[in-house]
Amino acid sequence: MSFGKHERLLSDKFEIIWSDKEIITRFFSDPLGVLYHMKQTGVNGIPGKAWTKSDLQNFKEDYQDLFGTDLGVPLTYQPLYFIAKPKK
Repeated sequence: MSFGKHERLLSDKFEIIWSDKEIITRFFSDPLGVLYHMKQTGVNGIPGKAWTKSDLQNFKEDYQDLFGTDLGVPLTYQPLYFIAKPKK
C-alpha cells in the first residue's frame, strides 16, 4: 500500500499532524543474516510455509547471485511515520 493511501485511510478518522517516510538499506554478510534480521524484527513474508534445507540453500544462492555487492547483501525497507490525533 502506498504512502498516500495510508494517509488517506488515516485522514478519515484522524488529523495528521506530521508524516514522513524513509528508505533504509542495511547490508549483511550473507543471506542468512537477512533472514535472521527479519525474524528478529517480526517480519515474515512467507506465511505458514516451513522451509526445507533445499529451500534455504536455494534462497541463499539466489539472493547472493541477484543482490550480492561488495558491501554484502542488502535488505531495503521503507518505514512510514505518522503523528495523528483523533478528529473531533
